[in-house]
Amino acid sequence: MKTHFETAILCCVLFVFRNAIATAQAPAQIERRLLEDVKKVDDSSAYRYRDTDSDRLEKLNSELLTDLLKYTKVAATMDYSFPKLSKEMEIVTSADKRFRIYTWDRQDGGTMHFFETVYQYRGDDGRVYSRGRFVSGAEKEEGPDAAGYVDDIFTLQTKQGKIYLASFSSILSTSERAASVNLFSINGSTLSDQIKLIKTARGLTNTLGFEYDLFSINVERPPKLITYDSATRSISIPVVIVEAKYQYGRVTGKRIIYRYNGAYFVKVA
Repeated sequence: MKTHFETAILCCVLFVFRNAIATAQAPAQIERRLLEDVKKVDDSSAYRYRDTDSDRLEKLNSELLTDLLKYTKVAATMDYSFPKLSKEMEIVTSADKRFRIYTWDRQDGGTMHFFETVYQYRGDDGRVYSRGRFVSGAEKEEGPDAAGYVDDIFTLQTKQGKIYLASFSSILSTSERAASVNLFSINGSTLSDQIKLIKTARGLTNTLGFEYDLFSINVERPPKLITYDSATRSISIPVVIVEAKYQYGRVTGKRIIYRYNGAYFVKVA
């Protein structure tokens, strides 16, 4: 009979062995494995089958998340474009190729779509790291947030270092949508989302967002509503007006501009 010590040693050896196998795999092999995971989720989608097994779907999403977190720690995947996987999930990479975000629809069903997120980044030590999405205090108390899929990643160079502006879109119902830009930075081997550089009437924040009615722009999948001008270091979001016809807000042609002044993003228009 094995002692607890022998069992612990065996578990450690197996863990190292499995990670060594993952590291040794080429990015194309990793992509094939992840595509298998994605297909299993898609084949159990609640949007396809009314009687789908929700417990099985939860398990399959968990397996996809676990595999993606494992494989995105393999350095070679940071420079791999994932040409096939990118057709099945949103994969967006920063211009300097140090920060990448993977997002996918969990296929849970309902008019509100829940998205999963994995962040991959290259630390200051040159190593590649990955982590799951950040969970807010309110989310811990009230339950999971719908989150969103990634649209784009913009980059701002400051005296304190490089800041990444990630643009997300959320599907809250058939017509209710939301968009936001969130600030991130890489500090050593850590990715931080607490970069409060946006000055609003309510104080400093690390995010800027809005809700709107999808029907007000008359498209199935909205265009990128948040833009960033690197020349002027300005974030631009649309003015949204709540009306009887569009209870979640009509997107207008007017824009609100937040410009970085060397210390903060401040509203200039």
